[in-house]
Amino acid sequence: MERDLARNAAQPCLFILLLLSLILSSCSVPGIVTTDAQLPAVKTTPQTISLPPVRFPQDEGAHRDLTEWWYYTGHMNSVTPGSHPRHYGFELVIFQALRSDLPPVYAAHFAISDVTRG
Repeated sequence: MERDLARNAAQPCLFILLLLSLILSSCSVPGIVTTDAQLPAVKTTPQTISLPPVRFPQDEGAHRDLTEWWYYTGHMNSVTPGSHPRHYGFELVIFQALRSDLPPVYAAHFAISDVTRG
């Protein structure tokens, strides 16, 4: 029984000691690190290459570039049964990604906006 009393009395002391250790360890002064290392050299950005002019009908479809996308946008109008005009907008985007010898990857996004409702 005396052993249990001694253990129970020591627990609050251990908790306070642990808490003080944590507080004191977070109150350190920041150190200064010196080194002879140098920053890496800055790589220059390559100049952009001007693209050839667009030629139809060859340029209407997909190319062998890394990534291409096509937009199809438009407006739609309708009339409600109460003869109120409604205006909508839509956009379809198709993305094509080509990477090495892998087959092309496609992704698409479609959105409709209700312009009348806002």
